[in-house]
This record gives sequence, C-alpha cells and structure tokens, in this order.
Amino acid sequence: CVSPKNINHYTSEFGKWESVGKICSGNWDKEATPVEDMMKFRAVEQHFQEGIDWEDTGIIDYHCQRLAKSDKTTVDGCSSRSEYTQWYKEIDELYNNIKKYGYNREKHSSTNYIAVHIGRNGELLFAGSGCHRLSICKIIDIDEIPVWVRARHKKWQELRDEIHNNGLPEGREDLRNHPDLQDVLD
Repeated sequence: CVSPKNINHYTSEFGKWESVGKICSGNWDKEATPVEDMMKFRAVEQHFQEGIDWEDTGIIDYHCQRLAKSDKTTVDGCSSRSEYTQWYKEIDELYNNIKKYGYNREKHSSTNYIAVHIGRNGELLFAGSGCHRLSICKIIDIDEIPVWVRARHKKWQELRDEIHNNGLPEGREDLRNHPDLQDVLD
C-alpha cells in the first residue's frame, strides 16, 4: 500500500496491458507530467471541492470528443453522452462511499485498481488506471491505498535486484520503507 500523496506524476508511455511486468530503460519517467494537470483529476477537484456540476467541468465534453475521435465504439466503457453522464453519477457514489467508509480494499482487484509504474529513483508514477479513485483519495486525504505496479525503470529494477541479493546498500536506509522494496528486503 502507498500514500496517494506520493503519486504526483503521470506517464502515458505504455499501454494498459503491455506494460505489465515490463522493465524499461529510457527517459519515460523523467518526462512524466503532474497528476493535477490531468483532465479527470481537475474535474474531480472542481466537482467535489468547488461544487461545480460535472457537465460544467468540461469532463463530459472531453470524453465525448475522445469517443468521436476514436475508432472504437466505446471509450472508458461508455458509448454516448448519456452513458458518460451516468458514469459520473456513479463517481459521485464512489466519492461518498470513500468519504464515509474509506478506501475499500476488498473491491481492489485485477479489474478495479489504481496502477503505477516505478521510475528510476523509485518514484511512483500514475499509470492511468484508477484516475477517479486516485483523485478522490488525494482530495479526501486517504492515508493508504493498494496499487498495482505495472512497469519499472531498468535502473530501479537493478537496485531491487541488488537489494534482494545483498541487502540495502550502505548509506541507503532511506529506502527501507519504500513500498516497492518490501518484497525484497529481509
């Protein structure tokens, strides 16, 4: 589990399923953008913190434009403006449930998750799945959420391997509580 406060950047470098278990070099982690710049995050923030109607946040139009430009019949599981409007009513229910009961870990599964990639220095980078849940958890200030790690930077994986084989390097006690190292530490 991780603190939503520690997921502050987003990368769309990889597709949803092809990134699972990937170890990748390159600068994809350095080119990540702030989560707060994502349209879905801004809409959630405007709706729940400022009381702006979903329609007035621009999120419904955003999804409809994505759908119109797509060669798919659905985008994010919706195929029409009315379906997007209904989806956001369900986001209202999700917000109310999380606010009232906290983040429900039992609903966390392979199809209902918040996904992250791990950058070269161990930074948690939002991977695109679970944007509304992540945004709500950040706004409500939830302490911990389960995440699904999809891809890791090659340099981070090399450090994980080193720690697995030899323990924490001298002078790197700062890594002891990193959520992506708990499975390799003693």
